[in-house]
Amino acid sequence: MSKYEECLEELEESLPEYIRTIGEFQHENKKWQISNHYFVEKPDRCQICGHYPIKEIFEITSTGNILKVGNVCINKITNTKIGKWYKTTYKKIEQLKQNKSKITIISGMLKDYENDTLPFSMSSIACERFEKMLDRLCNGLNLTKSQDGLFYAYIKRAADYLESAEE
Repeated sequence: MSKYEECLEELEESLPEYIRTIGEFQHENKKWQISNHYFVEKPDRCQICGHYPIKEIFEITSTGNILKVGNVCINKITNTKIGKWYKTTYKKIEQLKQNKSKITIISGMLKDYENDTLPFSMSSIACERFEKMLDRLCNGLNLTKSQDGLFYAYIKRAADYLESAEE
């Protein structure tokens, strides 16, 4: 499994795990729990407060009853910031997907560095910086401006090496 796939799997697995940490909660003298979470293209209505439109749906269940609830109401009735947590996590997943190529390149470079098969020189300090960059990307963040500059400098170094090897 690639580093990208590991990071994506870890983030995706955190979604149902977070729901389990919420556990049961009280609403209108009944015990409820979150059973599902998803986004819809066609707007829906919150079945607790009536707010329309909602596109982010939290399904809650209690003894066979299922309600579709928006993110504002789910925060109120669970007394958490679950809506914000989900929004942040989905944003991280999307960013991770956008950074797939950088994650793949950096993890490959680090593996080659570790195996002493990197076809060009890289200092141990640069290696440490690339490890930090990989951690940042795997946490769904973009590289900083200086990290991005270092990344592209090494991409150019790799391209120059390949070009000289072909001659």
